[in-house]
This record gives sequence, C-alpha cells and structure tokens, in this order.
Amino acid sequence: MTTAIAATEHLRVALVEGLHCASCVTRAERVLGGIPGVVGADVNLATREARVEFSPATASSASILTRLADAGFTPLLLTGAAGGATPADPLPALAWRAGAALLLALPVLVLGMLHHRGPAGDLVQLVLTVAVLAGPGRMIFVAALNGARHLRADMDTLIALGSGAAALFSASALVPGLWAVPPPVFFESAAATVAVVLAGRWLEARARTRTGAALAALLERRPPTAVRLGADDAEETVLLGAVAVGDRLRVRPGERVPVDGEILHGQSAVEEAMLTGEPMPVTKGPGDSVVGGTTNQDGSFVMRAARVGADTVLARLAALVREAQGAKPPIARLADRLSARFVPVVLGLAALTAAVWLALGHDPALALRAAASVLLISCPCALGLATPTAVMVAVGRAAQLGVLLRDGEALESAARLDLIALDKTGTLTMGRPAVSAVQVDPPWRVNEVLRLAESVEAGSEHPIAHAIRTAAAPLHPFFANATLPLAEEFRAVAGGGVSAVVEHRQVLVGSARFLVEQGVTGDLLKLSGEEGPDTGCTAVHVAIDGNCIGLITIADALRPEAARTVAALRGLGLEVVMLTGDQAAPARALAARVGIATVEAQARPEDKFRLVRTWQQAGRRVGMVGDGVNDAPALAGADVGFAMGGGADLASAVGDVILPGGHIDRLPVAIALARAAMRTIRRNLAGAFAYNVLAIPLAAGVLYPWTGWLLDPMVAAAAMAASSLTVVASSLRLRSFRPDVAAPAVRDD
Repeated sequence: MTTAIAATEHLRVALVEGLHCASCVTRAERVLGGIPGVVGADVNLATREARVEFSPATASSASILTRLADAGFTPLLLTGAAGGATPADPLPALAWRAGAALLLALPVLVLGMLHHRGPAGDLVQLVLTVAVLAGPGRMIFVAALNGARHLRADMDTLIALGSGAAALFSASALVPGLWAVPPPVFFESAAATVAVVLAGRWLEARARTRTGAALAALLERRPPTAVRLGADDAEETVLLGAVAVGDRLRVRPGERVPVDGEILHGQSAVEEAMLTGEPMPVTKGPGDSVVGGTTNQDGSFVMRAARVGADTVLARLAALVREAQGAKPPIARLADRLSARFVPVVLGLAALTAAVWLALGHDPALALRAAASVLLISCPCALGLATPTAVMVAVGRAAQLGVLLRDGEALESAARLDLIALDKTGTLTMGRPAVSAVQVDPPWRVNEVLRLAESVEAGSEHPIAHAIRTAAAPLHPFFANATLPLAEEFRAVAGGGVSAVVEHRQVLVGSARFLVEQGVTGDLLKLSGEEGPDTGCTAVHVAIDGNCIGLITIADALRPEAARTVAALRGLGLEVVMLTGDQAAPARALAARVGIATVEAQARPEDKFRLVRTWQQAGRRVGMVGDGVNDAPALAGADVGFAMGGGADLASAVGDVILPGGHIDRLPVAIALARAAMRTIRRNLAGAFAYNVLAIPLAAGVLYPWTGWLLDPMVAAAAMAASSLTVVASSLRLRSFRPDVAAPAVRDD
C-alpha cells in the first residue's frame, strides 16, 4: 500500500462544460473513481476543477481525460501551481447559448399564448423549437443521452424528457392524417424550458467567475517587488519571488508589507484590517511580527523575511477560501433525487402499459395510445418547474426587499439555519472610526478644537485623521473664513501623533503620552475620555503652545438597526453569536448592547473558519455574516455566507447572500423569505409528485372504460400542462411575501 501511494501522481483538470450542480460533482467523482488506477478524486464546483491522484502504472492523463469526455464533460488539462480560478472560461459560450435560446423561444411563447392554429404559425413554432433544442439546448440532450448510457437519470434527463416529449407530440399533431382530430400543440413548453435552464446556468457560471476573480485580487494585495538590504545595507529592488527566508527588507511609509516576517529596526503603525477587520492601525516595533499584504502607515522599518510564497498568511488565506468552497457539503436538489428513481419508473410503466394492453388482445393502436398517454401525463415538467419557478420568484422578491441571492442552494441552506455568527466591525458597527465625544478646556470651544485638529490632520490618510475631518466638516459655516488655516512644519511620530505650526502657533494632536513627551501640560491630559480596554475607544488630545485644550474620543459607531436585527433573528429561533478579531472586553461590551450573549473574540481568519467547522461538526447549520477579507474563509465555509454589500470584494464574492449597502436589518428578511420559499418548493414537489401518482394509473387505463377519455394523448398533454400551470401559480404567491423586521420576530405571510 505504501509503495502504491508513493508512486502516485497528481493531475488538475478543468471541466469546461458538464459541471452545473452538486449532482454533476457527484457524477464526475464517480466517473473518476471508477477509472482503474485512480486513487482519489476531488471535484470543486466553485473553480470547475478536478484534482485526481492516480498511479501512472495503471492510468494516464490521457485515459482520464478520455473517460471524462465519454461521460459528457469537456475536460482541459491544467498545468502550473495550484491557485486562482481555472483559466477555462465557459461564460462566453453559456452567454451565447442562453441569449440565443431566449431569442428563439420568445416568438414561440407569443404564438402559443395567442392560441392561433394555422399552417404558417404551426410551422414557425416547429422550426424555432427545433432550433432551440438542436442548437443552444443540444448540450442538455447530449448530457441526458450520456446519462442513459451510464444508467443515470438527473435534471438533464427531466429537461430532455419533458421538452422532448412536448416537442415530439406537438410535431406529430402537424402530420396530416395522423390524428382524426388534430390535438393542441405545446411547442412553447419545450422551447421555454430549455431557454430558462440555460439562462440559469449562465448566471451560476458568472457568479463562480466573480469568485475566482476575487481570489486573484486577494493574492494581488502582495506587492510585486520588495526592497532588499545587502550586507552593507545597500538597497536593491527585487521581484517578490526572489525574496528568501532570512532576507532583510525595508518597508517605507504607504507601502505594503511584502512577506511575513519580524521587524528588526524602526517603528510604524500597520493597518491589519485584512486580518482582523479592525480599522485602527496597530503600532509595531522591533520584535513584532508583520504580515504580507498589510499596509504600512506612517513609519519606516526594516524586517526579516520569515515566510515567503505559499507559506505566507495571505497565500494560506486564499487557499483556505478555495478549500472551503470545495468542501461545502453539496445540496442535492430534491427534484434530482426524485427524478433519479421516477424517470426510469415512468419509462418502465409506459412500456408495461403497452405490453398489458397487447396481452389482453386489444388493438395495437390503443396500446400505443395508452403508453403515450402515460408518458405525456407523467411528463415531469411540473416536477422540473417546482424548484426553479419558486427560486426565480423568491430571488426577484428578495431583490425588491434589498437582498441579493446567489442561487437556489442559498435559499435551501438559509431556510435550515439554526445559528448565526455575526462579525463585529463593519457588520454590527459602521466599520470606520468616528468622533463620539469632544471635551474642551474653557474658554476654548468644541468647533475651535476640531478646526485646529483638522488643520493639522488635513494631509493625513490615517483613519483617525479622517474621523476628525469628517466631524469638523459640518462646523465650517460657523467660521467667517471657511478656508482651513495652513499647517506648516508638519511632523508625524509613528504610534504617537502629529505636530505642525498653525497661524504661528505650535499645535500637537495625538496620545497623552506623546503630548507629555513634548512637554505639554493641562488637566485634560489626566483624562482619557471613554478610552480603555472595556470600550474600544481611542482618546486623541489636542494641544496649542504647550497647553492641552481638548480631548477627542474616537470610536466605531454601532449600526442603529443592530439591536433590532438581533432581536428579529432570535425571534426566528436562531442562536446568535459574535465572531470578532477585536479584544474580548470591548467585544463583550458591544455584544451586551445589542443582546448577544456568546462572544468569540480575538479570532483571526483561520479561527473563525475553525469555529464554523466545529459548530457544523456538532450538527449545527451555520450562517456567517461579515464584510471583510478576514471573514472570507468563514463566509465560504459556512452553510450560508451573508456578505455585507460595500465590504471587501472577496467577502461579497464568496458570500451566498449579499446585503447591499450594509443593511444588516435585511438579514432576518432573507432568512424568513428563504423559509417561505422552501415551503413553497416542498408544496410544489409534493403536488407534482401526487399528481403523477394519481394520473399515471388513470392514463394507463386502470379504470377503463369509465376513464377511457384519458386514453387520449391530447387529454394527457392538457393535464400535463395544467399541472405545470398549477406549480407556477403556487410559486407566484411568493410575490406577496411581506416581512416585518421592525417587530421582535419576523413574520412571513
């Protein structure tokens, strides 16, 4: 066994076509697992990539590609290191198929709705329907035929059988002399089914492409070059790939840290929101660790490279997101599970019906009519429409309510959630520092202190400077001269504060320690506002000519709807937990304000991901809500990832549900709507299945001659159409869904 494992090789294959849903993933893995010599296979729906481990003694890359092609996939051998999304892009082809099918199906729908029978109209419908099925929809029928070869029935089988039967029956109605009374035609059913399916597949592929682009954007946070120091401290700019462990690197103000390492000399404030989600920069000095991709704010330092390439935190973070997407448990659609058994049974029943009628000595024409009636009346159009129609209506209604849903799997998973994990910064809070209070030393006034601080901070990009400028902006009209006084001789001290000369007076803005070191005195230096480990606030002192005249308190403001949202989630029966990279004390203080009892603090991205996995292993169905890159692994690993719109691109890309504009009060709306949609889907499936259970025996002639009128394909086709219309009408009820998030619980009507 050991020898076989040691001799194995690994192969990466992009599945350009044929991979559409969770059942496709299972089928691909079964195909790969059945190849002699294949030790293991893992198929990732998010990246459309298969990773295969095989023994070269009994298998080859060519044989693996051939077997995949025979199974209906379009494989493409990939080379190079793993990372990012597959280069094989199916979007252009899918977009062309979906667009062409919709354009061809639209005239068929119009003619079908007019119910106008005539040689010209019938011929146009026939030609356009054949064009849809044989052109853009050809891939569906090829997949169904491949499934039949492998004794497998899935959604492609349903679509091919339903649309194909409707098309063939309708075409037979146009044959002169075949029917004593020509039956109605149902070309629009065949054409529209294929067009809608292709459009849905294009939308899913587009979402996966955005995810791959976001992963690439994450890796692009690494700077392309680094400044390396030689033995004589001479600087040399090198490509990032040339940096080795142990190299000394210089990082200047405003630059991104190239790799993971440790600071040797210098001091600076480093913005680590990518990892912690916290907007406040962290002061770093000799001995402190820094992470590649984070941003150096205002100081310069020399660091030693400790981890490079794929070993860096950033590279491992991207790999973690990719792994979480691939490991997400597949949600097998109920229609697929039913069709896998139902379709072969129906085909067998149709054949059995014909055989029984013939055995009883009846006319062969009657036997064929009965068999056709069974096939048509049980045509699984209603079963196939049960899920997509409800999903389409629910997604549209969600958009009206301010929620963007990726697909039907997000609906199904969201409806089953029992635990919601909320990030703090940018989710429960606004995600940016803001001035919460200003204390002054009379006779100075608040607007004067803010104006001085704004002048000094006018050229700084520090989050604290931005908060001060934002707070001071509304005060400009109170000054006769709205122009800010010019700040001269500006100087910044990393981790301390800034100083400048404003209107010939020395002004300092920064921490109490910084001001004391500069010889500043005053009673306000003894205060720290609300600053402290229990509040998460930062105190900024303002001094002029050696005297402290003001104290500005900076904090991340709580979203006004946060407490109401938590109450609504609890009203839905969900357990609510806070996950944050912040310190424990301020996190618990904020959690208490919004009604959250359980807090997991100081959680880095891998910690959040691990906690989500732990809850899932305990049998919980977890929803994760976040807005930053640091939340991306947990968002991807959760049963449902809710991404706050306006947050990091990666968070939005891996999220199953997007809350545009950061409106967290839309979260309970999304969950309540998902539950209503799943009730509708289950009702649709139950009705469609019950219809077939009752209709098939009648169409087969169990109550003949009392139900002899059912032994008519025209009646059977009409019954099939009626069942489909019933399912559509049931799904359309979701358009009236009205949630109430202002109350402690969310209701759905």
